Amino acid sequence: MKQEHEAYPRQLQVSLVTSAGTTSACVALDYGKNWYDMNPAYMPKMPFIAAFAGFFSVLAATLSKLSFATTLLRLCRGWSKIVVWVIIGTLSLIMTVTMMFMWLKCHPVSKIWDDSVEGSCIDPAKIVILYQWSAGKRLLRPNHESLTTLGRY
Repeated sequence: MKQEHEAYPRQLQVSLVTSAGTTSACVALDYGKNWYDMNPAYMPKMPFIAAFAGFFSVLAATLSKLSFATTLLRLCRGWSKIVVWVIIGTLSLIMTVTMMFMWLKCHPVSKIWDDSVEGSCIDPAKIVILYQWSAGKRLLRPNHESLTTLGRY
């Protein structure tokens, strides 16, 4: 039983170290500078590393929230424990969809970091709308525009 509870912290540590390492690699490749200050030789490498940095950042954030939620499960009793389980399930579902969209938004996947590859990508505006919808923000503000936007998908 003790090994089960140690799994999240270990996965979290690996995710955090990977996220920090890939983010540091992006900064070393001039990430964060204005485009005219960047070294053009770094441009092909950076999007590939940035895709991994973003993925592992989301994974680390998700695992840290799940780790805290498992701590809450130990402290809660009755209906509050059910609420924590619902939060865990909702968080897991939304963040899994988010991480999947990060890699499945383009076909072939290599188009994510290489614009010269033949293929297609989902319009980023549509992805933002889907993220908002999956988080329930659009459903909380039911107006004509929101319902029309949801009707498209």
